[in-house]
Amino acid sequence: MVRCAFLFGFTLFLSGCFLASSGEQTHYHEQITLGSELLDLQKARESGVISEEEFLMLKHATLKRALGEEQGA
Repeated sequence: MVRCAFLFGFTLFLSGCFLASSGEQTHYHEQITLGSELLDLQKARESGVISEEEFLMLKHATLKRALGEEQGA
């Protein structure tokens, strides 16, 4: 009897959660800073994941994109 009551309550709880969340959408947007992006590139170069040439190209593209976003804002 206790098990049946528990399952019934749990089912009601789950259905309530689904009904409460069915009309809403949650969006997550993580802001990555320019500094952390450049540090990630530096770590990739130091660990040998990317070459010096790739590092310089990606660093230039990252800085160019960041400056373009600042000027556009």
